[in-house]
Amino acid sequence: MAGGGFRDRGNLRRAHLYEYKITKYFVFTCLVAAMGGSFLDMILVFLAVPLYLSEMAPAKIPGAVNQMFQLTTCVGILVANAINYGTEKIHPWGWRLSLGLATVLATLMFVGGGGGWLVLPETPNSLVEQGRLEEAKRVLVKVRGTTNVDAEFADLVEASDAARPASLISSLITGGALVLAPLISMALVDKFGRRAFFMEAGMEMFDCMVLGSFGWPVPSELFPLETRSAGQSMVVYVNLLFTALISQCFLVSLCHLKYGIFLLFAGLIVIMSSFIYFLLPETKQVPIEEVYLL
Repeated sequence: MAGGGFRDRGNLRRAHLYEYKITKYFVFTCLVAAMGGSFLDMILVFLAVPLYLSEMAPAKIPGAVNQMFQLTTCVGILVANAINYGTEKIHPWGWRLSLGLATVLATLMFVGGGGGWLVLPETPNSLVEQGRLEEAKRVLVKVRGTTNVDAEFADLVEASDAARPASLISSLITGGALVLAPLISMALVDKFGRRAFFMEAGMEMFDCMVLGSFGWPVPSELFPLETRSAGQSMVVYVNLLFTALISQCFLVSLCHLKYGIFLLFAGLIVIMSSFIYFLLPETKQVPIEEVYLL
């Protein structure tokens, strides 16, 4: 993302020319992909599903399509709890039935999404990045339900071409920041102390937390093509890490802080809202190939 400002904008901003139809094929592929959140609750699925949905979604409704991941995850939890409630009354083999049903759903997901991609196609973005342009255009036509995809396909190709030099510039900027940060630390650590730096770092990390279901679609739309997979990996890592920390520490914190724990969360919400208001760009109906233009 650091190199986005140095890209040549070229002929982008053609989103108004994009055409699409909500076809049965598009709905089916998105549902199968989103079900990864409900049936296979794993780190790789948390990485792949939001990324896949964001790249398959039409430019005008990416948020709604990406929310399918959160929806199917919650539906999966509800269904699993209902199955466990029902099978618990079946003695002595109810637990076997519960586990067996889980393997059936996992098999369906494997065949549909992983077993040679029998159902789910590669995203057009990924195919363009691999140089498979003709196949990318065929998939785009099939997913959008129209042959008039020239504007969107041209943006995909241009974004892929622009990503390569931008990634090198981004590496230079990141490397320079890594050199500058220790120099700042060396100059200030003995003046302000270690605890102050740890507290400041903790505040920065909390500022970066994006709570709620939008924690999945927003990051998957913000990252440029060359860093999208790595960026989404960090999103998954941070999300699951703080989820685990909060679940383990909440009761202890509640006992010690009492009502203060809610004041703590209220303060974090204020910080998050301030970060979003001042720093987060609006990606509504913005194609992911044009995000760096914001």
